[in-house]
Amino acid sequence: MVLKTNRNLKLYYSIREVSEIIGVNESTLRYWETELPQLKPQVLPSSRIRQYTEKVIFCLELILMYSLLS
Repeated sequence: MVLKTNRNLKLYYSIREVSEIIGVNESTLRYWETELPQLKPQVLPSSRIRQYTEKVIFCLELILMYSLLS
């Protein structure tokens, strides 16, 4: 599994974009959100769309690398 590090920096990323960057299913990201409170993305109340920041994506990459090592 290869992490994509060549991405344009944006303020927020959708769950689809993050799943493509990290290389996991959207359902896996939703599960991690329930298990790890620090991974809560910002959610727009009007549309319930998740918005992930670079900080959250970095945490997700660390979790993925740790899970691959163990």
